[in-house]
Amino acid sequence: MALTLVAGDEFMVAKYAHGYSRFSFPGSAPLFSGRVPGAQPARGDVVVFRMPRDTSTDYVKRVVGLPGDRIQMKEGVLHINGRPMERQPVLAGDICERGSGGAKRWRERLPNGVSHEILDCVENSFYDNTPEYRVPDATISCWVLTAATPPTAVS
Repeated sequence: MALTLVAGDEFMVAKYAHGYSRFSFPGSAPLFSGRVPGAQPARGDVVVFRMPRDTSTDYVKRVVGLPGDRIQMKEGVLHINGRPMERQPVLAGDICERGSGGAKRWRERLPNGVSHEILDCVENSFYDNTPEYRVPDATISCWVLTAATPPTAVS
């Protein structure tokens, strides 16, 4: 199994983990707004969501910031509320498709103690230094990947 998801991979999500939204049903019919019941994800959860402006694309991301948090990348290091997150190097491998000769792999630890591996395919890339973003004070609508439903490559 590859260390990352790529276009065409298929996997299962646990929709019940954080409630149901209109996107939980075929066709995304607007039967109701918000989530039922509406539990929030935690840092480190891998979530699947759709953007309000593009309800046809599913995005798969790891939660690092919660409502009210300030998030920023500085020289490739994640900062949450002004504090850099601890990260440790992991053996490199030829994971990225850009012919870079291998990606840098790191184990990053979030403030709640959850750790996960990250890949750095391009050093000093555009996203290695970002402005500070504030996570809106709103309910996060998503589905969560759980250990009971691990990602599996099908195609």
